Amino acid sequence: MYRRRYNTNNILIFVIIILLIALVLALIFGDFSAEEEDPQIIVDGNLVMEYAGDFGVSIEFLQMILPDYLVYTVGGEYRYHHLDSSVALNDYNWDALSYTEDGRIWYNDENYANVTYGIDVSTYQGEIDWQAVAAEGIDFAMIRIGFRGYESGRLVLDEHCISNIEGALAAGLEVGAYFFSQAITEDEAIEEAEMVIDTLEGYEITYPIAFDMEEITGANARTDSLDIETTTAITKAFCKRIQDAGYEPMIYGNTKWVASRIDIAELKRYPLWFAQYYTKPLMPYDFAMWQYTNSGSVAGIEGSVDLNICFKQPWLD
Repeated sequence: MYRRRYNTNNILIFVIIILLIALVLALIFGDFSAEEEDPQIIVDGNLVMEYAGDFGVSIEFLQMILPDYLVYTVGGEYRYHHLDSSVALNDYNWDALSYTEDGRIWYNDENYANVTYGIDVSTYQGEIDWQAVAAEGIDFAMIRIGFRGYESGRLVLDEHCISNIEGALAAGLEVGAYFFSQAITEDEAIEEAEMVIDTLEGYEITYPIAFDMEEITGANARTDSLDIETTTAITKAFCKRIQDAGYEPMIYGNTKWVASRIDIAELKRYPLWFAQYYTKPLMPYDFAMWQYTNSGSVAGIEGSVDLNICFKQPWLD
């Protein structure tokens, strides 16, 4: 006699989906008074989030069902952060994304007719054949100027930055730049900006200069103990000095950085370069550029390279 067998995994997945739907309804119709006390709510104690963690529900999936929040993890704990209504949201159409077999993502939207495609590079890419890069349909390059040591605090110029700038410009690419910061004071941020300005003198830089401060994984960094207010002030100091020198400043960050390490409302005047390695960017706030992979392949570069889409260029308006 045939007897139907129930798949335990399917039942668990069904339960998770029901719980997640219940969470969405609770968030829509529930009481948000607690947000006034703590805008970053630890939700690992919530039943839904416990199941999400137990069964490996992705942050991307949670972000899709919680569009009014930024969702991320800290130390394995799921967290969500309510959006700031003073910060503009993006209006991109992610149905306009298409994908190629070699891992490239393209965006075709009549509302954004001037989309460009680029890479960001540093000494890790070694010697680059920029003519071959240009022939691959790459429009722009964000070039690392240097970095500050996360332990020593010493400023270091990227050994390939000059050859990369000159090579990219000679190949007809638009050029921007970024600096990997580990500044712990506003004065140090200004010092980093001065290094960038001095290095770029005499070159035609038409894309932004990005402030890139990231968490250092697997090691202790001098920036680990910075609070949101200090990190925001440091970011502002760098961006203001870059702007005063006649360049367009930009802020680089992922969801966790935007939600928990800076006050994005205080920095909303600067375009955001958003980093997320997924099939589409799940950032509700407006952003100008998306870094969508760190394992791209481009002719002229040996090994992997970061790939980017620039949806709009307000600095060229």
